[in-house]
Amino acid sequence: MDLNTLKFLSAVLIFGIGLLGSLFSKRLLDGDQERPVIGIANTFAGGVFLAAGLIHVLPDAQGDLSAALPNLDYPLFGLLACVSLGTMIFIDQLGHRLQDRRGSEGKNEGALVSAGVLFLILSIHSVITGLSLGIESENVAALALLLAVLA
Repeated sequence: MDLNTLKFLSAVLIFGIGLLGSLFSKRLLDGDQERPVIGIANTFAGGVFLAAGLIHVLPDAQGDLSAALPNLDYPLFGLLACVSLGTMIFIDQLGHRLQDRRGSEGKNEGALVSAGVLFLILSIHSVITGLSLGIESENVAALALLLAVLA
């Protein structure tokens, strides 16, 4: 299969699965509100992202930063990882405090802040992943990246 055809089919497949996932979650939200399916699914997805970050991305990033700055004696990688994690915790707590401060009125506002931050982060991630898939020059590597995105 031609590489450009594979990339086009990958884009269509990613869009289609994303659309199906959003329609499925909308259907769950429109149904019975007492079922904790969305909360359980969000917790599972958060665990998958955390595991992928800690097991795969973090060690590779540390190696790449060490290779890019071989003469640096300061543990810059640890500082960047801690600041990133602290920033995410701060934003999450800010959303919860907005919700707590406003009581039942602010419940939607806190949820909107959390949803907005999640949307922004996932949008940036999607753009970076799409660029990675777009610049891939081998069919096997593009297919492997597609499977990772779909998983």
